[in-house]
Amino acid sequence: MHLEVTPLFDKGRRLSKDELKHVVPVRGDVTIGAVSWNGRTVYEATVLEGKNHLLPRLIEPTVTGVATIAMHIEGFEPNKSPLGWVYYRQCWLCREHNR
Repeated sequence: MHLEVTPLFDKGRRLSKDELKHVVPVRGDVTIGAVSWNGRTVYEATVLEGKNHLLPRLIEPTVTGVATIAMHIEGFEPNKSPLGWVYYRQCWLCREHNR
């Protein structure tokens, strides 16, 4: 689904209304599907333009709201640290846009 996606969190912290005014949404194809991750099968959500990831993937995504022209997808954004993987809460606001 080709949508305009705005991430609502930064490393697990919800962005304020003022911060969200400065976030530039990305436009791409939003997909949710099963993949192999660290030797296990999990679901992930991605925002792609061709084969390029426009945002970090969401692990174990859940669609938490759907309307006529928008939806919310919540999940966990993986980040590699020197001690291993850290997973931060993330929520995407996905809206329809004119192509």
